[in-house]
Amino acid sequence: MESDNKKNGTLNRRDFLKALTAISGAAVISSGCTPEPLDKLVSYAVPPENVIPGLANYYSTAIPNSPAGSSVVVKVREGRAIKVEGNSLDPISEGASSAEDQATLQTLYDPDRIKQPLSKNNRNNLTAVTFVAASDILVNKINENPKNPYIITNNTTGSYDKLLDSFANKISAKRIKFETFSYESIRKANEISYGKALIPTYHIEDVDYLISFGADFLETWLSPTEYSKKFSKMHSLKGKKKSKFVQVEPKLTLTGSKADEWVPISPNKNLSLVLGIINYIKQNKLNRNSIPNIVDNLSYFSLAKTSELTGVAEDSISKIAKEFASSKSALAIGGGIASDGSDSRDTIVAINLLNEITGNSDKIDFDNFLSLSNCSDFKEMTDFIKKAKNGDVDLVVVHGANPAYNVPKTFGFSEAFEKIDFKVSFSNLDDETTKMCDLVIPDLHPFEKWGDYEGVNGNLMVIQPVMKPLYDGISSEEVLVGLFNRIQSNPDIEISQKSFYDYLQNSWKVLSGSESFETFWNKVVKDGGLFKNNSNYSSPKFIANKKIKFEIDSAEDRLNLYITPSYRFYDGRSSNNSWLQELPDLLTTAVWDSWIEINTKLANKLEIEEGDIVQIESDFGKIQTQAYLTSAMRPDTVSISLGQGHTAMGRYASNRGVNPLDLLSPVTSNDGSIDFTSAKVSISKTGKSEKFVKVQHSFSQENRDIAQTIALSALADHHEDHHDDHHGGHKEYDMYREYDYFVHKWGMNIDLDKCTGCGACVVACYAENNIPVVGKEQVGNGRHMSWLKLERFQDEIKDELLDTVRVDTRIIPQLCQHCENAPCEPVCPVFATYHNPEGINMMVYSRCVGTRYCSNNCSYKVRRFNWFKYEWPEPLNLQLNPDVTVRSKGVMEKCNFCYHRIVEAKDLAKDEKRKLNDGEVLTACQQACSCDAIEFGDLNDPKSKVTKLSKDKRSYALLEELNTRPSVSYLKKIEWDKG
Repeated sequence: MESDNKKNGTLNRRDFLKALTAISGAAVISSGCTPEPLDKLVSYAVPPENVIPGLANYYSTAIPNSPAGSSVVVKVREGRAIKVEGNSLDPISEGASSAEDQATLQTLYDPDRIKQPLSKNNRNNLTAVTFVAASDILVNKINENPKNPYIITNNTTGSYDKLLDSFANKISAKRIKFETFSYESIRKANEISYGKALIPTYHIEDVDYLISFGADFLETWLSPTEYSKKFSKMHSLKGKKKSKFVQVEPKLTLTGSKADEWVPISPNKNLSLVLGIINYIKQNKLNRNSIPNIVDNLSYFSLAKTSELTGVAEDSISKIAKEFASSKSALAIGGGIASDGSDSRDTIVAINLLNEITGNSDKIDFDNFLSLSNCSDFKEMTDFIKKAKNGDVDLVVVHGANPAYNVPKTFGFSEAFEKIDFKVSFSNLDDETTKMCDLVIPDLHPFEKWGDYEGVNGNLMVIQPVMKPLYDGISSEEVLVGLFNRIQSNPDIEISQKSFYDYLQNSWKVLSGSESFETFWNKVVKDGGLFKNNSNYSSPKFIANKKIKFEIDSAEDRLNLYITPSYRFYDGRSSNNSWLQELPDLLTTAVWDSWIEINTKLANKLEIEEGDIVQIESDFGKIQTQAYLTSAMRPDTVSISLGQGHTAMGRYASNRGVNPLDLLSPVTSNDGSIDFTSAKVSISKTGKSEKFVKVQHSFSQENRDIAQTIALSALADHHEDHHDDHHGGHKEYDMYREYDYFVHKWGMNIDLDKCTGCGACVVACYAENNIPVVGKEQVGNGRHMSWLKLERFQDEIKDELLDTVRVDTRIIPQLCQHCENAPCEPVCPVFATYHNPEGINMMVYSRCVGTRYCSNNCSYKVRRFNWFKYEWPEPLNLQLNPDVTVRSKGVMEKCNFCYHRIVEAKDLAKDEKRKLNDGEVLTACQQACSCDAIEFGDLNDPKSKVTKLSKDKRSYALLEELNTRPSVSYLKKIEWDKG
């Protein structure tokens, strides 16, 4: 409550002295030896009531980074957002988050953000103007009644989507909701199969057999955080049973690395394989439901013919068909963007048919469809391009989309866009599309404004500002509301609200029912939205009566190009983010660049080595990038990841890598969408070579059993109490003294069977612990600073039974093991690293003199040395966590189990006069994990989850033969018995 003095515009004696003290302090500082006089008063004269120095505030909000959206909780200290966590109340994410969610803070504090409106002057240069002037310019252009105006956005939902519809009607504009990955094949196929042109939720958590035809559901497909949770539930050990997962794709992806069986197949061959499986089921009468006659000459797809068409062994096809048909609860999914070829729609229809004939359509949920279902067809974009090329479009407004980068060059978007008389962008980054615009009105970040989002039907998320706008900007929503009633056309279309906040509340009033709206609104804002449990849904009815068309591709000597979406950058929208640029790609561990993946045998034939600069050429374009050699892909296919190759956007994205979309043809697939497999390419050496910058240089375990596995059959036969005295257990004798842990002994357990390698934990660690970004050159010098590193090991294993070679891929998160017999501790000459009374290997940064003896003696190589004084370009420095020391040049650093979080939890328990509860302390990596792979707790507590897991039959310590006695234990990955 404000005092009477404040209301009267006067100060009482107490407030006056506060202000006087702050001003005089600043004056003393500015008059001393500082090189520059202070021009800002940093401290509060009168602190806000909701800000208590040293204590964090938490605000629920949402991030529309990807089309599925994410409900999150943002930690705010002294008015600065410093950490993002998942919202545990959201049934979709269940409190988890993705690497992209964690890195959202980098987009909030992006040093390349556009700070104020820009307008082109007479010299065709963008110059700064005020928001009022920018609004006037736009209103005047609209009131000139431009011909065929367009509004191009990304996947908008909720109140903003409704406002944009009204605004489009007001100015007689056509809307395009453009997403690079709009999954038209799934929508069009489901319209044929079920009469619903929607993208459903697939309940993979309820199945015991899952086969994916190119759907990278752990990376970018539909809603990866949600499907990571579902996959973790589906794939985890249940008693002595475990569900099986088969991935079919041309090259090993992050999703494929988690498959129990990985089946390499050429792009555009999925339809043949699915029809071959259906035919086998029909011929052997394994179907549970009748098979509709929607495939002419299904018998053509015999095992031999299917194997010939796809390159998949006959034994593998029959094995998959029998396992799928005989499973109690199976599901087939598809529609991954990289696999979206000319027959993508018919492939999904065939997959739907496979689910139907085996009685598995009940796992497909159209009640909880994704908002992506409402995206525009790509045909609407091609129609716009044609009109713009012909000079039939006078005005276009772009927000949240970057079609100049995401539409393949061969469609001619940029050339058409340039011909439009007046172009407006609401982007807060100077991307490729924005650079061509005549007026730029920068939007606020989602953490700075009000809004809402509906990623899944009925799951409504509230977006609220968690801090004041960095640059005193205005949201695009507020701009449109302010413009609305100033526009002369269609005077009958009006809105009564004077602000978007009022407009937003008005949209939500219909949901409050009989409850007081103020009470209802406060609750949904606090919770982060209005969530619904999607466990209840109706099963769809298969009604397909349209024939599946099948065409055999003509023989082609050139290579297939397989373009994969990036789980770091999605479609390129997150490229100007230093955390994501420095997050290693899991399977190559490469950073800060693009590369082309080539099968090792093909590379040897072409005499290409890793790091060689090669030219990739199609009939429509050519690019040059480095080569990376791998055995985990088809020899007739090469692959490039999407997301790099920007010509604009910011310092971290621009002129870095290549954009493989430049190679695609202007031909669309049979559903009208971008055909990502349309290019056939040839590769040639340029004679140049560069060091291929990656974090990990050897992918073989060298028989050291670092990432261990256990066969499912062996696990079933294993005695539960294998460590007890009756099963080889004995008292351990050690030459080292025993530590006494009187209260707590902190430890961690990581389940290698659950970990997918998504990288959310790595980025969360960056955010929580003020880890500096060092850049490509220093990573190349081996000076990366990440405390948590995802190690990937890969070996080729000869399968004698099937006479094939399979790729064995294992992932293990590596961090400080907090050893009881830590090799690093006795070699430090200044006692900068020591063993604390709670079992944590700590660092005293002020003592460290940088000898690096500890790093040399570390068995796990998880210590990081600050070779330089790393900088955070303003305003990135505002994101730094004040609870964690920023390390200086010459200091060693490493994981400390987020000790500041432990201290915070202990203080809270002490204040409340109670003991710490199990699970009360969450490390940053643990909290971000979408697969529940990480557990942390007190090993002194026999009832704690981490203690029980450390004694599990799968538990082991890393390099335990060294007798370092780590406090981190791992659970072995469970493998199906091969053959």
